[in-house]
Amino acid sequence: MSLKARESLANLGGDLRGQQIDLRSDGRLANQSGLIAGDRINLAAKGDITLDTAKDRLNGDASFQDIIGRIGKIDASNRPPNPPANSTARATAAVATPMAMMSPSRTPMSKRATN
Repeated sequence: MSLKARESLANLGGDLRGQQIDLRSDGRLANQSGLIAGDRINLAAKGDITLDTAKDRLNGDASFQDIIGRIGKIDASNRPPNPPANSTARATAAVATPMAMMSPSRTPMSKRATN
């Protein structure tokens, strides 16, 4: 699977799975409460690359409660359950260093990847 965004790219709670995952963004790249899984994962962004978990705050009369969502994950060990005896499975993950750091508040999340 290959996705390229001219602005920002966000996986918000979705599952991105495949042997080769290639995500590229000219802005930010965010994975919030989503899963990115594959044998080979390449992430590249000119802005921040973030891995986060969604949170909701419930406010009461005199208290509040934070509800934590699904934990955001990047899994580069997506191997078949029973590989052939004569093969070797490899998992690699590469994260590109952002070329320019940008504040999340200044960058709209205009491109979104979901289920």
